[in-house]
Parts: sequence; C-alpha cells; structure tokens
Amino acid sequence: GLVNLDGAIHTYLGADMRDLVDYYQGWINDLGIFNGKLTDDDVAVLYEAGPGFNMTYDHDGYSGSEYLVAFYPMKNMEGTILEDGSGNDHNGVISGASWEGDLNYVPDWLTVDGYINWLSNGESDPFNIMISTSELSVNTTYHASVIVVSNDQTAVLPVNLNVNNNLSVVSPILINEYRLHDAYPNPFNPITTLRYDLPEDSFVTFEIYDVIGRKIKSLISSNRAAGYHSINWDSTNDYGESVSTGMYIYVIQSGNFIQSKKMVLLK
Repeated sequence: GLVNLDGAIHTYLGADMRDLVDYYQGWINDLGIFNGKLTDDDVAVLYEAGPGFNMTYDHDGYSGSEYLVAFYPMKNMEGTILEDGSGNDHNGVISGASWEGDLNYVPDWLTVDGYINWLSNGESDPFNIMISTSELSVNTTYHASVIVVSNDQTAVLPVNLNVNNNLSVVSPILINEYRLHDAYPNPFNPITTLRYDLPEDSFVTFEIYDVIGRKIKSLISSNRAAGYHSINWDSTNDYGESVSTGMYIYVIQSGNFIQSKKMVLLK
C-alpha cells in the first residue's frame, strides 16, 4: 500500500497500487505505520500478540516502537475518523470508501488452541476451536475462518455463529489437565514461543536452565488464571548480547505439577 503523511493521513491498501486490480479486501483489526523497517522477529511478535496490541510499549522482545509513527486500533476506528492511539497525534479521515456502517470493535469471540506444531507425514494432532459469547450482541451473525497451513496445502474452515437468544456468560475454559507444549520455533534464533495450559488458577514459575543446571532466566513467578497461555523467550540479555548456542531446558511448576522440555538455540 501507499501512505502519505502531510498533516492528514491518506492510505491506499492493495497488493500493488500499479496493478489497479488486486486491492485489499476484508477487515482491518489494527493499522500501524512505521518510519523504519521491522525485522522478521518484530513482525512475528506483533502477529502473535493479536488484535488490539499496544505498539507503544516494548512487549516480549519487540523493540520497534521507536519507529512507530501512528497506530489505529479497531476500538477507536468509528465512522470516518481515525484516532491515533500512539500519542503522536497523527489523526486522520477515511475518504473515498463506502462502509457498511461504522468500523465497530468486534470482540475476539473465537480462539484456537494448539495452533502451531511440527508434524511428520501421516501424523496428526488435535486442536480446539473455542467460542465465547461474552460481549457479543443478540440478533447478530458473526463470521470467521480457521486457516490451517501446511507444506502441502491450505485448508479454510468457516465458522459462522448466529446469536438469536439472550446470552449468558459462562467460563470458556475447557482444560482438564496441566500441559507444557513444545517450543516454537525449535531450533530458534533468537526468540521462541513457549506455551502452557492451566486447568485452574494457580501460582506459576517458569524458568530457563542450561544443560548443566544453571538458571539462565526466570520468565514467570506469579499467579496465573486458568486457560491457555504463551510467553516469548528472547535469548538476548538486557545488553543486547545473546546466550551461547546450544541446548536449553525450560521448566514449569504449578503446585505439584512439574514438567520440562528441551529447546535448541542455533546461530
């Protein structure tokens, strides 16, 4: 797309403005504008954080906020007015487009567990699609898709939700056991994502050790709510230096539950 900042903001979203054909089609969750190139790792962190991510803060290793010019979260996008959520005062106006009503915020009513895994030919691994009706409106139809990507093919699973009765809020948590997932990516450099499941609210410690048992990093030491959780480990320290290439062990403890897994840092 093309973005011009000249006191107001003008945006054109498309695959390439020169072809005049393959324009962007769909919905905008968040719009972030930067004056510098982000690394692949920065983009990955923003993607994993999901809609509504506040790009004005350093979050789990993301260090590109200094390049942020403007940030427009969906919650602030109503009508034709864009409100800059970054505090840089780059407000603007949408023009030249026809909208089906205002760009109203839609809560994250669909979530997927087990969304990343390494599988060999013939292997399978289940994943859960969970729906929460909290914050949804009655007499409304919601549409979403779960996209499963592999080396061989891409499958699109449509999910349509018709809300036509009074809603009651119930816990969407369906976890019945503790679980520590494999790191992804693994091997990695320098950031990997570590996921774990909690069937109940509990105090959690999550730590990184080297192969001789020395503690490298304490990621969590606090109470956590029941549910599906993830945390990124950036193998660089506070001075920008990375730990050595090799195998590391990540350990989670919650009450009587203790589990560990291995991951490899390759440079």
